[in-house]
Amino acid sequence: MAKMRISPELKKLIEKYRCVKDTEGMS
Repeated sequence: MAKMRISPELKKLIEKYRCVKDTEGMS
């Protein structure tokens, strides 16, 4: 995945998803 080219929109979506997962893990 590190070598794959990710579009800006997809990158934003992934970052958003990660934030949600982190929040769920903390609560």
